Amino acid sequence: AGLKYLKEASDNSGLQTVTEIMDAQMLSNEYLNKLDIIQVGTRNFQNYTLLDALGKIDKPIILKRGTWGTLDEILGACERILEGGNNKISICLRGVVGGPSYRHIFPSTRWMPDLMMIPALKKFTNIPIIYDPSHATGLREFVVPVSKAALAIGADGLIVEVHPDPQNSVSDPDQAIGLSELEEIKNLY
Repeated sequence: AGLKYLKEASDNSGLQTVTEIMDAQMLSNEYLNKLDIIQVGTRNFQNYTLLDALGKIDKPIILKRGTWGTLDEILGACERILEGGNNKISICLRGVVGGPSYRHIFPSTRWMPDLMMIPALKKFTNIPIIYDPSHATGLREFVVPVSKAALAIGADGLIVEVHPDPQNSVSDPDQAIGLSELEEIKNLY
């Protein structure tokens, strides 16, 4: 039912739709005809059956880095899609585990920003890099500054969680930014 609503929103606004596909079986025409861009979530970053199937379709793919993914693993996941013939791919970095914890200061910080991976990937590939400061920081007050940093070191774009009333967002209210912060980020371009 959600895909139907996404398609209606797209038709009414002219905006493209992006949604996460979690299983290769979801790549039927029923799904594909209702969306413009497919997102592979961090938990499916190394779902080889899914990545191989995505290589055989003609839709743009946003591949979100697994929170543990090394440079080689990111490039390997991309290669699985590229080998199937689909070169409409971008990499989305969204924070990693295993770094120094900021929980003693900010209890809701879940991940560590992985900004250094932007220039590292740029050294080995020309695949566009999107940065997700919302997930990388987990806190709204860090989204704008980390967005600035990501763009300054070469990110090709950003994906941020935005809500007109962030505190009342059903999804991730601590990291969702408001419309004024979105405007500040838009002005960076």
